[in-house]
Amino acid sequence: MAVTRRGLLRGTFVVGATGLAGCDAQRDADDTFEGLARVEFANYDTAAHTLDVTISKGSDGGEVVERTVTLAPATVRTDGERTPTEEWVSDVPEQTGTYRVKWSMDDGARETRLTEDIQGCMVIRVEITKDRKVTVSLDGTVDCYGQEAG
Repeated sequence: MAVTRRGLLRGTFVVGATGLAGCDAQRDADDTFEGLARVEFANYDTAAHTLDVTISKGSDGGEVVERTVTLAPATVRTDGERTPTEEWVSDVPEQTGTYRVKWSMDDGARETRLTEDIQGCMVIRVEITKDRKVTVSLDGTVDCYGQEAG
């Protein structure tokens, strides 16, 4: 039996579509993100600041991130609101659980905070407020790939 061009193309399409569907299913299963997505640093103050930050796993776990970040001053818009300068670190291990965040700003006193339990895709955000205080928070408004959620 001779194979027609149309039959060959139809067979190729069916095999290709089935293969792609399998790839999508595999990708979805492999891309389930459970844990820390990244660490963000933001400066809302109108002065530049340097943060020395160490983030470790749990209360006595191993070091995850150690960075010295110099953040330029925030920009004050015409409406008085501030646009922060930001940096982030995304080469962090994807792990659930709690994290210990230690920081000092401009070589000041070292402070520590233990985060809540991270489950799912979360971000640790270290911010310098317009009052020159450092806050640490968790943010869950990112998708599995570390992009801002819509």
